Amino acid sequence: MKGNRFCKEFLPKTLDISNMRFNRVATMKSESGISPRDKHGQSTPKNKIPEHQIQFVEKHIDRIYCLQKKFLPESLNISIIYNLYRIVCEEQNETPVKEWAYCHIFNAQFNLGFHSPSSDTCRKCDKFNNLLCGRYPNSEEKKEIERKKITPLQQKKVDTERASTRMDTIVIVYILQKMLPTPRLSTNKVYYLRQLWTYNCRIHNLVTDKGHMFMWDESTAKRGSWEVGSCLVKYINSLDDEIKHVIAYTDCCAGQNLNVNIVKFWLYIVEGTNIEMMHHKFLDPGHTFNECDQDFGFIEKHKHNEMHVYVPDHWVDVVSRASKKFQVTRMCRNDCVSISNICKCTKANLKTNREGDKVE
Repeated sequence: MKGNRFCKEFLPKTLDISNMRFNRVATMKSESGISPRDKHGQSTPKNKIPEHQIQFVEKHIDRIYCLQKKFLPESLNISIIYNLYRIVCEEQNETPVKEWAYCHIFNAQFNLGFHSPSSDTCRKCDKFNNLLCGRYPNSEEKKEIERKKITPLQQKKVDTERASTRMDTIVIVYILQKMLPTPRLSTNKVYYLRQLWTYNCRIHNLVTDKGHMFMWDESTAKRGSWEVGSCLVKYINSLDDEIKHVIAYTDCCAGQNLNVNIVKFWLYIVEGTNIEMMHHKFLDPGHTFNECDQDFGFIEKHKHNEMHVYVPDHWVDVVSRASKKFQVTRMCRNDCVSISNICKCTKANLKTNREGDKVE
């Protein structure tokens, strides 16, 4: 203030401070007239956790940290881990921190969680896991189990990489999408009425990451193995003449894929087209997620932008606009191949194998 005198009521009101604060600053000011600095936060709290204890907690969590998925086994929880931490502290003569402090470090310093209890697991995976957890006299048996554990999904990846280096081989995945209702309206009365269903069969080429959508409604044909086989025949006929080997992956749906009619269709394709070799492989139940499901996800997402669909042909437009890589073909009755004609072309005995044993 440089020796100037001010009214005691004027200055606090001008600075918008209380009289108590003004008196405290005036009492504690230095000879130069500068007010003292705030000393809050400079002293160490009495209940502060030492740094070496925090590092010991982090070291303990690192021992059980899952680097791949960032999830801990479902049999663990924060209380169990804390009890294990206290046992380690007793063994190493360390002072354990409180449980709330351990929980705070766990949540703040580590991006970890706990798996929810598994339900409806794959019996084949459970079988291999139980065998691998057993005790064996040597590691050769474990290696054999690991070799058998190779899933069709891993084999699909190997086949795709191998086919990408060859010009005469393709790997495809095909599956039917859930039925699309017509008409699709916002009124609730439509839900209780009989609707016309539109079917969509997706055939995805894993080598080129492209494929076709074959669509038809139930007034044209059904959605059984005959219709799926007709889509396969139409797709195979559209391939280049240099393609000689086809590897197909599907789920184990008996009505559409895992039946004798599809076998007859493949025989018809091998005998009546340029295809010389055909391998049909089935994905394990519970592990059937494939590229077609990703494509169907694009369609389901795009459906929200199409509030009203009045005729089945509108669904063809909806699917075409869902992604630029979708190639949609409208199936007609002439495209449906009759199984009786195929039986005439493929006179094969499908009840017994080459050795004469009955096929189950």
